[in-house]
Amino acid sequence: MKKLLAIVFTLSLFSSQIKAQNNEVYIGYGLGSVQEASETFSDAFVALFTGESTETSVKFGPIILGYNHYVKPKWTIGALYSNTSLEGKTTSNSSSIDLSYTSTYNIIMARSDYRYVNKERFQLYSGLAAGVAFAKAKPINDSDIETSSTTEFAFQINAIGFRYGKKIGVFGELGVGYNGFLCFGVSTKF
Repeated sequence: MKKLLAIVFTLSLFSSQIKAQNNEVYIGYGLGSVQEASETFSDAFVALFTGESTETSVKFGPIILGYNHYVKPKWTIGALYSNTSLEGKTTSNSSSIDLSYTSTYNIIMARSDYRYVNKERFQLYSGLAAGVAFAKAKPINDSDIETSSTTEFAFQINAIGFRYGKKIGVFGELGVGYNGFLCFGVSTKF
């Protein structure tokens, strides 16, 4: 009987811990990512030293999909995936060759946030994320040039973020990194 009571007590503690777990999934969109800024800087650098004109524009993204787990009421850990696609066109002044290309970034990062304000309907937080970006540059109009791939360190530093809503909410984040200087979206807690 004592063993049965001990098992029931242990299971009830475990089940209360499961009920106390808070999880969140979110989808968002970012503006002004590091990838976009580095491509723009690279365009200016190439034009300065080679005379070639390069123009890069955002095709889409970063589009972000993520998961957070509340380890403590004010502290979350999680993971995210984001995807960004850029288009570019290089025109050489010395020849009549134009090269168009698409750069795609698939990013996977671990994330952690700390909530300064953690009310039922409103949270104010800061956070860090770090991981890896798989980048691929593919020519659009020249089959003689091979697709190039690289792997690089990816990061996001969110100086300030907010979430408003109870079970389903909206969020906005201001920071720097692979998700952009401004990110916004929707999330749901379960």
